[in-house]
Amino acid sequence: MMSATVLDVWRAALTNCAMVTAPYIIVALIVGLMASVFQAMTQIQENIVAFAPKVIAVGLVLALAGNWTLDIMTTFLREVTVLMTEIGHNVGPH
Repeated sequence: MMSATVLDVWRAALTNCAMVTAPYIIVALIVGLMASVFQAMTQIQENIVAFAPKVIAVGLVLALAGNWTLDIMTTFLREVTVLMTEIGHNVGPH
């Protein structure tokens, strides 16, 4: 019972991690690709051309999706806290 619960929590943690980080990674990937294409077309090889747009885009995603991210993570933390207390009551001294 306890190992199944731990595996369920681990699976939920990985799922939440992927779900929360996906918007940031996808936006950074798309903006980085666009910056690379722009650099290849114009032959400008400055690092700031690739870095600054990614920082700005990820900042915008953080501003737009930050509340959703925080909600997902706090919900997960509450569920894990409840499961930890249940496991503690089942395992503790009787």
